[in-house]
Amino acid sequence: MSKIRGKVVIGLRQEERENNIRSTLISPGTVDTELHRTINDLENREWVENLQRTIGLKSSDVADAVAYAISTPEISLSFS
Repeated sequence: MSKIRGKVVIGLRQEERENNIRSTLISPGTVDTELHRTINDLENREWVENLQRTIGLKSSDVADAVAYAISTPEISLSFS
C-alpha cells in the first residue's frame, strides 16, 4: 500500500510543480491514539491497544514531523 501512496504523491508533485504547490507523504505507522476503542472484537481491541502503547508514536511525534515538513526549504528535484 505504501508504494501506491508514494506514487500518488510523486504524481501530485509533478502535476503541481508549475503551481508552486509542494507535496510530501507522512506515513507514521502505529500511533498511540484512542482508535482501539472503536474496535468491537475484544481480542483485536486489546492487541491494537497493546501495540499502540508499546511501540506507537505519540501524536506529538506526528505533529513534529508535519511541522518539519512544512518548514523545510524548497528543493529542486529532477525526475527522468
